[in-house]
This record gives sequence, structure tokens and C-alpha cells, in this order.
Amino acid sequence: MEKLIYNAKIYTMDEEDRICEAMAIKGNKIVAVGTFEQASKAVSDTAEKIDAIGRVVLPGFNDAHTHLLKAGISQKYCDLTKATKIDHIIEWGKNYIKRNNHKEDAWILGRGWNQFYLEEKRMPNRFDLDKISMEHPIAFIRLCEHTVAVNSKAIELAGITKNTPQPQGGEFETLENGEPNGIFKDLARDMIYSIIGEQSKEEIKECILTALQMASSVGVTSIQTDDFWSIPSKDFKKIIKAYEELRAEGKLPVRVYEQCVLEDMKALESFFDCGYKTGYGDEFFKIGPFKMFVDGAMGSRTAYFEEVYSDDPKTCGILIHSPETMIEMMTIANKGGMNLIAHAIGSKAITMCFDTYEKVKRINKPCFIRPAIIHAQATSEKQNSEFAEKDVIAVVDPSVLNDDIHMVEQRIGYERSKHAYNYKTLLQKKAHVAISSDWPINPINPMCAIYAAVTRTDYKGFPEGGWFEEQIISVHDTVKSFTYEPAYLSNEEKVKGTLEVGKLADIVMLSHNIFEMKKDDLLSVKAVLTMMDGKVVYQA
Repeated sequence: MEKLIYNAKIYTMDEEDRICEAMAIKGNKIVAVGTFEQASKAVSDTAEKIDAIGRVVLPGFNDAHTHLLKAGISQKYCDLTKATKIDHIIEWGKNYIKRNNHKEDAWILGRGWNQFYLEEKRMPNRFDLDKISMEHPIAFIRLCEHTVAVNSKAIELAGITKNTPQPQGGEFETLENGEPNGIFKDLARDMIYSIIGEQSKEEIKECILTALQMASSVGVTSIQTDDFWSIPSKDFKKIIKAYEELRAEGKLPVRVYEQCVLEDMKALESFFDCGYKTGYGDEFFKIGPFKMFVDGAMGSRTAYFEEVYSDDPKTCGILIHSPETMIEMMTIANKGGMNLIAHAIGSKAITMCFDTYEKVKRINKPCFIRPAIIHAQATSEKQNSEFAEKDVIAVVDPSVLNDDIHMVEQRIGYERSKHAYNYKTLLQKKAHVAISSDWPINPINPMCAIYAAVTRTDYKGFPEGGWFEEQIISVHDTVKSFTYEPAYLSNEEKVKGTLEVGKLADIVMLSHNIFEMKKDDLLSVKAVLTMMDGKVVYQA
């Protein structure tokens, strides 16, 4: 099948940063980019002609880190994202049960609350959620996904009492008498999640497709995702099988690159026994790097720092894995053929990543890692230079600024905050910076991340001029970090990420020219056409 896109403003994002008027496609590859005459000559007269009517055409967006399956699953959860007081959470929970006619003892699941937007400025606890129901076990997940609030029924089913020891890599809060208060953080969440029933393989496939169709509708053609912990069993075989079946059925509208979280050495060995390693698969579904969580999130005060939190001098955060465990697992994973990536938000956690990667390189010499740190939020001034110096990719999620600018200085103070989320500095230091949404924590729509990166404000325009406005980056640099750089992250920059002859025909056409419009209006921009592998997979 041949296609000719013409009357367009095609931003190739290649080394020359060409802007062209036409593109020719044969099958799933780009065969010409240039003038209308040049592109026309590359295809036959019977080629399908697509008039862009002057619109911008870009390489398809490549989201560098998401929780795709979790996003699909949570479409059926009680939506708490707009709650501004705990009474809203209680009311919406009750209405959710009535609306869905849930049977007694059925789990009630919700997500999206953020205590910073609640009138009470605190997390909901078991006593709040008991007002929704004492018969149904309830688990309502914080926006960041690193904390879950549960009711008394859930605690009872989990068998947690004042005598239950705190888990490694997490914590549950307690009352003065030692009983759990219903707030579970990081790996303590597994004490709850492990008793919740999970989806069948067919239900998982349905959730994946729901999420991918949403991604395709906003111009995403490639997505890098951490899925293995999205179901209570953490059964990677079940999830990989679901993807492989969808691929065989020709149903994937977006290319998927799996960031593989494996709980312990036993899981890692089982993974290798199945023959999996980075690069396993094809251009539609592929196994990516081995991933570890180092810390939690700032909103839950579980991101890990050298110094205590400014608003809670009792804690520096939570370390999920010890340095020794990180080095051991990452060394073995890399030796087995895996690239390496880690979740790290606090500065101490980021230092641990740098140290681990350096040690793995020494132990496994020669080795190929192309290492990366996901989020890389609360960087120090020194660390903002080390990404380039140590050749570590920073995977950042600018759309998190919509929430975090209201919280970060309270959490870690002004001095630490001014070096955090330093996208401009990272680029000036010549680091590789790939942009992600971290969906469902933030919206999948790339315009949210682009808007946040180029304005440094929340979606309502606060604060005027931008939060630490010296870290604002250009639309061009943001788009490159959403197209070419994620392809570099997944070792695929030679096949996608720019619009050049010989590369995959993955493109997005936008409703407005994001390079020439007012930055304040970026959130209104829509994808009007998404093409993946030379096929139109979404059209407005």
C-alpha cells in the first residue's frame, strides 16, 4: 500500500531539522521526504493521497515510560482525581458501589486522590473509608500509585494487626495503639494487593487494547511500559502471553516496549529460563530493560534523600532495595542480556543508580547497558552534570509539574527544589533526555507534557511566568525528547524517532502548529491522524 502525504509542514526532527511539504510511504517505510515533486516520484499514481491542509506532521510520539496495563485496568476504577475533600471520596465511593451494584465482599477499587488538593490536607484513612462500607473491602490508590488507603474490612482480610512486622521496602502507618490506620506505602501495598483477585488473560488483553486505543488517539505510536506489577500475582508470563496473542492477532495499534520489573532473583532466573532478554520480540512487541524500584514518591514522602524532609524531620524516605541487592540483580540481569533502568526520584536514590551502573560496567566488562533513570526528579546540582558525564539517560515526566509545583518546596525546601526537575540544565549539559507521561499517574496526552515543559506551570497557568522559569525548554527540544530520544532509549533510533527515508512510517498529524502558536494554548491541540507501520490507526 502506497501513501502520499502532501500540503503539510513535516518536521522531520532529523539532524538537519528539515521542514518539508510532502512524504511518500510504501508499505510500512518512508521512501521520500521533501518537495511534493520529490515525494510524488517515489510512489505510483495509484497511491492514496492525504491532504494535510497545511497541518504539522511529526514522528509519532514515543512515550518513554508508562504503566499501560495499569492504565487500562484503572479505567474501571472509581475515579477520585477531582476530589477536593474527603467527603467527596466517601460520597463517590458510595455512589460507585450503587452504580455498579457490587455484591457484598466484592473489592471496591479506586485511584487518583491527592491529599494536597483535599480541604483536610491529609491522606484518607481506614475510618474515612469505613464510612463508605464495612461489608466491602476498599482500596483507594493515591495519584502517585505509591500509597494506598484501605478500610477496616481490607485490613481484616489481609490479617494485619498491631503485631504484624513492617515489610522491607515499605511501611504501613499505625495508630497510637499500634493498629494499622489504613495507609500502606510502597512494598507494604503488596500486603493488600496480594489478596485482591486479578484479571484473566482475556481481561488483560481487553485492558491493554483499551489503553492502546487511548494512546493512539493522542498521537502515540510507541510506548514503553512497566506492566509486570500491574496484577497482584506479578505473573510476567501471563502478561507477555497477552501481548504476544494481540500481536499475532494483528491488533496492536501502538508499538510496545516492556520495561521488566522482576521481584527477586528467583523471578529473574525464571525470566531467563523462558528465553527472554532485551530485544526479544519484534517491532510491535519487544522485551526491553530490566527495571528496579529504588525509592517511592515525594507526595508520599517515600522518595529517598540524604537529608530529612523539610516538612517531616523524622524521615528521609524509603529505600526499596539495598545497594547490595541492586548491584547483584543488575549485574546478573545485564550479564543475561538485559539493558538496565531504574525508578529513582530522591537524590540519594539517584546516586545509588549512578553507583550501581558504574559497578555493573566494571564487573561485566565489556557490557552494553545504555542505562537510564526514570523520573530523576529531585536531582542535586552535581547530579545534573553527572547524567551526561556518566552517559545515563534521564527519563523525565514534565506533566508531573501540574501537581508537584504545589508540593515540592514544602517537601524539600527551596534550595533543593531549585535543582530539581532541571530539564534545561540536563539538555545544556548534553544529556540524553527522554520524555514520558508515567500514565496513569499523569495523562497520556503528549500535549500535557509538552505544555508543562515549555511553560513550567500547572494546567491553569500557575505560577505566572513559570516555576523556576529558567528551566523552561523549547517546543522543539521537547518534541525531540518525545520522539528521537525515546527511540534512543530503546536502541531503536535507527528505525524510528525521525521522519527519514528507510524509517518506519509512524507519524502524527496535529490540529495546530505547536511551534508557532501561543504556549498557553498547547493543551487545546489534538491529534487529527495517527499512522503506525504505514497504516492509519486513528483519525479524528
